[in-house]
Order: sequence, then structure tokens, then C-alpha cells
Amino acid sequence: EFDLSAQDDGERAQQLLSHTCAAGAGTRRPACAGTGGGCCRLGTFAWGNRWSLGEVPAALGTDVDGLLREFYGAYYHAGNMALVVIGGFGLDALQEMVEGHFSDVPAGPRNDPPADL
Repeated sequence: EFDLSAQDDGERAQQLLSHTCAAGAGTRRPACAGTGGGCCRLGTFAWGNRWSLGEVPAALGTDVDGLLREFYGAYYHAGNMALVVIGGFGLDALQEMVEGHFSDVPAGPRNDPPADL
């Protein structure tokens, strides 16, 4: 997936914004405008490959898989999600589709990840 997107101009722009934002952490940068002050989360993580998400963390003793599963368990629930549905169907049909696809997402209270994540 990483290799397929590496030559995509949109992905390059995303990486540029991530690096620009990361360089100005704690400051207002154009890439972070409108985020309420400090640098946006765009500067904390964009995406990686086998080296950056596997070899480097393993050398540092970091269990990326375990951390991602912990994050998923803590924050992946309906209380932290928003859903917008647009379609050429009636409201009853749209509601039925949404319930059919998303009813298994666990309920939970709204809880934001730590700002330093």
C-alpha cells in the first residue's frame, strides 16, 4: 500500500504538510490554521512503511501492534464517531442501511485521545 501511493501527488502533499506541521509543533503554521491554536495532529503522524513502523520501533523496544490495539480498544466506538449520509434514498432506507452497516460498532462515551499522541 505504501509503495503504491509513494508516487501519488496527493500523498506527497500530505507528507509535506505533515513535515511542515511537525517542524512547527506548538506554533501556528499555515498548515495548522483553524485548529484552535497549537499545531494540528497532522504533525504527529502521517503514515509509514515496514521500516518506520516495524524495524525502527522494534529496535527501540516499542510494540506498535500492541499500542494500536490499545488505541483501538480505547477510542474506536460510536461515542467518538460522526456519520454523514447522503444518498438518493428515502430516510427510512438510509437509516436501515446505516444500522445494517454500523450497528456492531460498540457504544461508548466521548473521550478524546491525549493531545500529545
